[in-house]
Amino acid sequence: MRRRTTTRQLYDAITNNLLQIQKAQIHNKNIRKTEEIDGATFKENFDFLSESGAFVDFIGWHYELDSQSGECVADSGAMNAESDVSIEVFLVAMDGIDKQNINKKLLYVEE
Repeated sequence: MRRRTTTRQLYDAITNNLLQIQKAQIHNKNIRKTEEIDGATFKENFDFLSESGAFVDFIGWHYELDSQSGECVADSGAMNAESDVSIEVFLVAMDGIDKQNINKKLLYVEE
């Protein structure tokens, strides 16, 4: 099941070594083109976004976590009809990390 998360929550899960980036894809919806980028390039760009102050949680994210395998896919822009581009990042839980803790870390709860 797809759930909401934020840039900050996703960034914290990555920087606290709960999740490791495998790869990412950038989809241009208009021309139906997909470009794959490596994990290091995504991380560099994501670090920049995460330091953007007031804009850090401007971008909405959704994720799906397989609690058995620890594989996680997070995306931004896929469910936004106003966005011409979507980003999908493929992650995996680090060894020894409880999958429930990842879900608790990522799940956005409205207050």
